[in-house]
Amino acid sequence: MAGVTSWLRRRTAGLAMALAMALLSTVFWLSFRNTERLVTDAGWRQHTYQVIAEIRGLLGALIEAETGERGYLLTGDERSLARYRQGSAQVAAVVARLRALTADNPRQQRRLAAFAPAASAELDKLDRGIAWRRASGPPATSLTEDAVGRRPMDGLRERVAEMEAEETRLLALRDRAMVGSVRRTDLSLVAGAAVAALLLVAAFLAVHREIGQRRRAELQTRRANRRLEAANAELEAFCYAVSHDLRAPLRAIDGFSLALVEDAGERLAPADRQTLGRVRQAAQRMAGLITSRTRCWWRATAPRPSPSCSARRTPRPRRRCRRSSCST
Repeated sequence: MAGVTSWLRRRTAGLAMALAMALLSTVFWLSFRNTERLVTDAGWRQHTYQVIAEIRGLLGALIEAETGERGYLLTGDERSLARYRQGSAQVAAVVARLRALTADNPRQQRRLAAFAPAASAELDKLDRGIAWRRASGPPATSLTEDAVGRRPMDGLRERVAEMEAEETRLLALRDRAMVGSVRRTDLSLVAGAAVAALLLVAAFLAVHREIGQRRRAELQTRRANRRLEAANAELEAFCYAVSHDLRAPLRAIDGFSLALVEDAGERLAPADRQTLGRVRQAAQRMAGLITSRTRCWWRATAPRPSPSCSARRTPRPRRRCRRSSCST
């Protein structure tokens, strides 16, 4: 059961790490895509500001041309005429730039298509007024007010206002799109980082538990080894004591039996000599049994070579004790 639990912890830690890495990769990819979208939205927003600036420049050019024409009609000053020429030249240039900038907007293209001939017609009227002023001289006050009135330019101002309103609407849409991109980027970063952090914490906890379990198992193994070493030491002392205490009487029995045979061998009956021989054989057999048992125990408890040492040299086959000597 402990092995299954450890395996599950390792699998959980590995799976959490893999999910965290996959989630971080996904977050980075989403952040990259959202950043690209944010850059695109910012580019369109800048484009809208540029179009609005050109539309306002168009309105300024119309006002400049109208003001120059009115000033020339009233005063005949050539400086006012220069302002008119500058404004009328700017109108055509600004319209051309607006056509290029709004190529992706069919509505603005239609408005520009209607605005260009109307602006040309109004500028032609201003040209005719300037030509009439040069030919006729200073006009009367009522005629000047009628020629200089602002009513002919009101239609162009309305068209320019419509184009600016369209770009203002697009600017609001693109501002909302850019804000949405920023929010999506922030949300993906925060949510992805939070979930990845949770997965990493789960993986860390699983690894920490696994390490703690291994440390506890290692500590228990060390304690068991120490207890086993102590038991082996006690058994070794016991075996040594038993071997020594049993061999001494057996040597005494064997020695006394030999001395008796040597000193009184001729006076003993054959049956007695055979009995003494059996006593000596039994004592020697018992001594050999003790020796073989002790030798088997020493071989069983001898320290084995470490894996590094056994890898460098070919291990020798261990000699087995004879069944007759190791059996009870």
